[in-house]
Amino acid sequence: MKKKVSNKLLDELHVKSLQLLDDQNYKSARKILIKLLEIEPDNPINLYNYALTFANCNEFFEAYTLFNNLLIMEISNELKEEVNDLILICKSGYLTHKALDLKNMDEEELPISLLEKALEICPQNNDAKFYLGQIHQKMYEYKKAINYYNDIEKDDILKDQLEVKFNLGLCYLAMDDISTAEKYFAFVLLNDDLNLQPEVHFYFAEMVFRKKEFKKSLQHINNFKNAIDRETENKESNILDYYDHMAKYYRAKISIYEAIGNMKNAVQLAKRYFNLAMKQKMSLDPLCVFTAFGALEVHEEWDYLEFLDKKNTLIGFGHFGLLPMDIYLKAIIADNNGDFDLALDYFIQVKEYVQEACKNPKAPTFKNVWYELSCSVDDFKDFNIPDLEIPFGILVDKKINELKKNIKE
Repeated sequence: MKKKVSNKLLDELHVKSLQLLDDQNYKSARKILIKLLEIEPDNPINLYNYALTFANCNEFFEAYTLFNNLLIMEISNELKEEVNDLILICKSGYLTHKALDLKNMDEEELPISLLEKALEICPQNNDAKFYLGQIHQKMYEYKKAINYYNDIEKDDILKDQLEVKFNLGLCYLAMDDISTAEKYFAFVLLNDDLNLQPEVHFYFAEMVFRKKEFKKSLQHINNFKNAIDRETENKESNILDYYDHMAKYYRAKISIYEAIGNMKNAVQLAKRYFNLAMKQKMSLDPLCVFTAFGALEVHEEWDYLEFLDKKNTLIGFGHFGLLPMDIYLKAIIADNNGDFDLALDYFIQVKEYVQEACKNPKAPTFKNVWYELSCSVDDFKDFNIPDLEIPFGILVDKKINELKKNIKE
C-alpha cells in the first residue's frame, strides 16, 4: 500500500518542480516530477512538465513519446493544441540531431534531406537552418548558406547570435564582399566579451591584408594570438585546438612580414614554426607548411632546408594533400647542389604524384592544381598575394625543361 502524501508536501513538490524548470535545471526537475507522477499518475500537468525536461535537453525521441502519451489523457483543447505543436517541434528536433550526427561524419547528401524535412515539419527550427547554412558554406555555396543564416530569427541568446554573425562574415569574405563581412565581424568583435569567437581577429587581419594595409594586418594578427592565449587560460580548452590556431597565426604573420618586405623576420618565424612542429608543440597544418616552406625556399635557406629533409619533417604533408612537399624539397636541394639527374627525377615524381592525386573524384582537376594553385585550389584567399606567386606547375615544368637541357649539354 502506498503511503499517503500530505497536500502540503504535494504542493511543495509542485512548487519546487516549477522553480527548477524556471531555473532551467531540467535534470533536477525531472527527479521531482518522477515522484509526482508516482503520486499523481493521472495528472496531465506533471506529465507535460516531465516531457518538457526531455525536450529542453534535446532528448527529442523521449519527449515525442511522452507528449503523444499526453494526447491519450483527458486534457483541455488549449493544452492539446500546444502539445500537438510540441510534438512537431520534437519530431523536427529529432531529425535535426540525426542529421547533425551524419554531418559530423562528413556526410552531405543525407543530412541535407533530413534537415530540409525537419524544416518542413517545423519552419521555426533555427538549428536546422544553422546546420543547413554550415553544410552549404562547406560546399562553397555561400549564397544558399547566407539565405539560411539570414532566415534564423533573432535569438535572445547572444552566443547564438555571435555564431550566426561570424559565419555570415566568413561567407561574405569568401565572396570578396569585404565591406559586408566587416559589418558582421565588427558585431562579433564588439559583443564577444567572453572570447567565444577568437578567430574574428584573424579574419580582421585578413580583410585589411587584402586591402594591402599590412601594418594594420600585423596588429590584428597579434590581437588574434592574444585572444587565443586568453582562451587557453580556461582549463577546459583543448591544447590541440591551440596548436591549430597557432599554425594559422604563424602562417598569417609570415605572409605579412613577406608583404612588408621584412624577410629576416619571415625566415625566422618560418624556422621557429618548423622547430615547434618537430617538437610536437605546433600543428603541421598543410597551409602553414606551404607558407613557411615558401619563405625558406625563396630566401634560399639551404642549410635549414637540408636539415628539414634529414629530419623527414615534410613526409606526408602537402598543399591540400595534392603536392608532395617532401619530394619537392629533395628536388630543389638536389638542383641547388648541382645533382641534375637526381633533381630531374624528383621533379618528375612531383608531377606524377599530382597527376595521380587528381584522379580522386573529390580532387580538383590537374590543370587547376598545376597551373592555378594560388587562385583556384586555395579554399581561402587569406594572406595570399596571387600577383607575387608563380603558378606551381609553370615553375616545375620550367625546372624539368631546364634540367633536361642541362643534362643533354
